Formats: sequence, structure tokens, C-alpha cells
Amino acid sequence: MIGLAALGVTLAAEPVRAWSLEQDASGLVPADTEGQWEWGLIPSEYGPAGGGTGASGWATRLNSPYYNEVEAALRLPEVPLGAVGWPMLTWLHWYDLDSGDRAWIAIDRGSGWERLDPIYGYTVTDGYTDRSGGWVRAWLDLTGIADLRDVAFVLTTDSTVQRPGWYIDELALWDGDIAPPRVGDLTVLQDTEDLDGPYVVQAGAVDNAVGVTVTLNYAFDGGPLQSVGMQHVGGDLYRGEIPGPGVPDTTIAYFVEATDGANAASVPADGDIAFRARLPAPLGLSGPAGRVVDVEAYLSWSAPVSDHALVGYRVWRGDTLLAEPTAPWAIVPLVGGDRDVFEVSGVFEAGEGDRTAPLALDVSLPEITGLSPAGAWQGDTVHLSIEGRYLLLSQADVELDLGDGITFTEVEVLDVDQALATVTVAPDALKGVRDLIVRSGEVEVVLPDAFEVMDGDGRPRLLSVTPDGLAQGEAATVRIEGNAPFAELPLVDLGEGVLIEDITLVAEAAVEVAVVVEPNAGLGERAVLVDDGERIHEGVGFFVRDAVVLPPSGRCGAGPRGGGWALLALGLLIRRRRSAPR
Repeated sequence: MIGLAALGVTLAAEPVRAWSLEQDASGLVPADTEGQWEWGLIPSEYGPAGGGTGASGWATRLNSPYYNEVEAALRLPEVPLGAVGWPMLTWLHWYDLDSGDRAWIAIDRGSGWERLDPIYGYTVTDGYTDRSGGWVRAWLDLTGIADLRDVAFVLTTDSTVQRPGWYIDELALWDGDIAPPRVGDLTVLQDTEDLDGPYVVQAGAVDNAVGVTVTLNYAFDGGPLQSVGMQHVGGDLYRGEIPGPGVPDTTIAYFVEATDGANAASVPADGDIAFRARLPAPLGLSGPAGRVVDVEAYLSWSAPVSDHALVGYRVWRGDTLLAEPTAPWAIVPLVGGDRDVFEVSGVFEAGEGDRTAPLALDVSLPEITGLSPAGAWQGDTVHLSIEGRYLLLSQADVELDLGDGITFTEVEVLDVDQALATVTVAPDALKGVRDLIVRSGEVEVVLPDAFEVMDGDGRPRLLSVTPDGLAQGEAATVRIEGNAPFAELPLVDLGEGVLIEDITLVAEAAVEVAVVVEPNAGLGERAVLVDDGERIHEGVGFFVRDAVVLPPSGRCGAGPRGGGWALLALGLLIRRRRSAPR
């Protein structure tokens, strides 16, 4: 078989014997009397914390550190090897040894233990020491050995530190080469701005018997696996190249595989390693500090450092593209909650670069939560109640807007989130749905489709006033009727000089009003206004006629002076303050 290996021929190996070590000691026998070697259940809380493939195995003391100043051998089972063409032993082992102690394989040729070197050698010249870093596989060429029982695992310890020791599991005897090539020293590529490549990869590879074929395998972004042969450049070293993807934000995963025709090994042993061809992210993304009460925010950053030509930027909220500025800043809309997390990427002539680290803003989003009523007719005058959250309303600078044809005649801020307003809709205002815009300080909030202007033909209005007038100095009860119910007990205004003494709601759309006309009230017709707290109803007039001469015992104008509208306004203000939502 050695001659075949020298010719570069590897025959398929055949299994001869296997020992799982699960059920019993499997014919392995300690050659010492110190009790250094033990077979049994490998504890889960000590040493390797469990066997290599099963639960049991051999160890230099299963549950405690090995003894000092002992050379302890564990002989392998009796198996004649004369009929085995190319005998090779393999096993799993785990070790944790002091630097002065050695684990090694030995043969008894009749004059004491003689060291055998495993395929690919020990960790140091004369044996295994320190830590294996887990369960690892080893191979031993038994060519020229008559019987397996002449071979042993030996632990030699000094007088200093004790450690967990040497654990053995899953032995197998084969006829033929079962040792794969040893491959390692792989180049670890780092992220790069070089999009075109090639990327040079080197690895060391060697086989115990014949030459090796070494292949560099790679894939772009998890795509199909591609392979390229690696060239031998001297010693155990091989070299290959990965072509560049040509575009940024590409993850390139790769591994190297070596084979001798029968066995193969790769590095990394399991999986692959990866790097990225990418363009850099902008630097220092920042925004408003602390709590943000606004519907938009100003973000800024610095240009990325790169040899690639920069064209502009992209501002992202998750997968939503918000802006594509050319300067290193942007004003972005806010949505509230925990969703205002932003990233910025640079756009280069070669493509888009990486995004910045996410910037999360603590946002209390101003919003309008209510508008009542939500509509009016052409020619209507209504009182609006506006409520919201984080509006920061201020009487000094609040502005309300419902578009052309709607005039705000009075605005009263109740608190930072509530306001009352009176609006008049022009008779020719365009019908349809309007947005409400609320501005206060630097905050501007829009409530879409908040208010509807309806056809003036359907507007609530007054139908009659009975009687339709009184003389100067006269007192009477006047009945006023409309075409729609009043929202609540209304206030009534019959113009300057007509005093309102009492109002009674006698039907859904009718009131009776006790009035007194002052002796000097102006003559003529004046508009009748009925304010039910939601809108001002109008549509009829009331006449003041010439004075009536009263008898000496009659009324002579005593009582409060001033216009009825003044009392109306005072009453309206008091009622609105009492009824405003809090």
C-alpha cells in the first residue's frame, strides 16, 4: 500500500472493527495499577461535559483530575493486523492537560513503550498537551504492527498542576486510507470597498499519503456555489482568486476544500466565512435631542470617507425611502410611536452604500383628535370645538385654517390641546371636504378631510318671529321658530336696544323670548340671531317701531341698558367655558 500511495493512488478504505465504548470497556485494558484510566459514563458537569458521540468512554479518571507523577497506559483490544492491507486507526478524543504533561500513543516492541506519531503529528513534538478545544478526530497508521494490542494510549504527568485529563471515544479500525487531507491557514478576507476584485485567498493543504487537489468555493449573496481550482505556490501553500461582484452591498461567502481522491476536508470545517464588498455609510447621523413634539424633524450627518465619487444620499425609515437629498441634511416627517427610526445611506456613482446605524427619536406626535361639528352649510356660522394631543396651543400665536371661503371670527385657546372657534362659511364657498390646519408656534398639524361644506339650500335657518316687531318702550313675549332643532337652550339677539329678559325652549325648533324694547332703541328692521351653542341661526328680521306713549303707571324704560347682543355674547362665552371639554 505504501507503494500505491507513492504513485498517487488512494484505494477506498474498508471498515475492519469498531468500538463505540457505550456498552462496556470494549477490550481496552489499563496497563498500570494506579487507577489512572477509567471506563464509564462521561459526566455532563466535568471534563468535556459528555461523550464525543455517545454517553460513555475511557478517561484518565472520569470525574476528577488525573494523578501526578504517573505514566499510565491504556492498551487497545487484541486484533491481529497481518491480514489487513493498510491498517489505520481513528478515534475521537478530548484533552485538557497541564503544559508539563503529555498524552501520546505508544507501541510495545518488547523493550518498553515507544512513541508512535499520529498522522499530522502532535500539538508538540512528544505528544498532545494544553487543550484540544473540543472533541477532535485523530488517525494513526498501523502499517508494520502485528497486533493492535501492542498499541496503547499513554498519559505521562509531572508533579505540578492537575487538570481534567484525556478522554477517548469511538475507536475504529480500517483497511485503507481514511485520513483526509489537513487544510488550514485560510486567508480571512475583510470587508472592502474594492467592488471589482479579484480577492486573493490562500490556504495550506497536505495529505498523509498522496497529493491533494484544492478548490476555492464561493457564492455571492447566498446564490449558486461557484468553484475555482487553487494553484500550488510552494510548500503546503495554495492560492486562488474570487472575482469581484462589481456592485456594492454584496456578501461573499467562501471555504476551501482539499481532497486526496478518497477523503476530503474543508476549512472552515463546518460552514464558511464571509466578507462584504460594500461602500461606506455616512458618518455621525444626528437629530433633535430629547423628546420631540413635532410632525417633522431635522436630521444631519457627514459625508462618508471613500475614494468613490459621491452623488447624494437616501434617508430611510425602515424600508420606506423618505428623501434623496444632495446635501448632508434632510427634514423628515414623523409618525409617532416607536416607528421614528432613521438611517441614511450614501449614493455613489458605483451604487448605494451601507446605511448608518439607526437613529431612534423619542417622538410625541402632535395630532388633532376631534373637530365638532364636522361640517356646515354655505352661509352658515358655527362654533367649533377642536381637541388634540401635543398641540402646544398658545393664544398668542394660534392659527386655524379650513381653506378659502371660511373665516375664523373668534378663537379661544382653553389649554395646550383644546380650543374653541367661531367660523363663518361664505355663501359662495366651494362645497366639499376640507382639511383642518392648526398652527401654533413651530408646530403645524393637519387633520385630513376634517370638515365638509354643504349646499346652502339645506342650511338650518329661522322661519318666523311672532310678533315681527315691537314699539320703543314696549315689552312682550316673542316666539321664534326655525326649520331645524336647536342643539340646546339658545341665546337670542334682536339687535341693539332690545333687551332679552328670559328665553324658554318651547319646542325642538321654537323658543319664546321675553323682551323689552328700550325707549331710545333705533327704529327699523334688525336681524334675529339665535345661537344654540353649535351654530347661529338667522333668516328673519325684527322691527322696532315708533315709541308708544305709556300711562304714568307703565314701564318707562327702567332696567338694564345696552344691546341684546352684548348680553348674548357674555352668555355665550360663559356657556362655552362651562361646556368645553376638559
